[in-house]
Amino acid sequence: MRADPLHIKPEHGESFLEQMERLRSFLDEIAARHPEGTVLAVSHENPILAALALTASDPEQTARGKIVNCGWVEMNWSAE
Repeated sequence: MRADPLHIKPEHGESFLEQMERLRSFLDEIAARHPEGTVLAVSHENPILAALALTASDPEQTARGKIVNCGWVEMNWSAE
């Protein structure tokens, strides 16, 4: 999958691009429900990278990234 991390999808799975769109919907919904709030979301590495890729200038580079075990990231997202 590392050869083309954005488009390859495992059997019965989704591509990274599809995952990014699913995360976009989630982030839009959360931002609409809590426009002035801070929200804590806990997940595995790949969905976090997909969410980060939505704000990255190079989504493929983000898809190839890593998050240390038990690491955390902070991002800002506003409802569109």
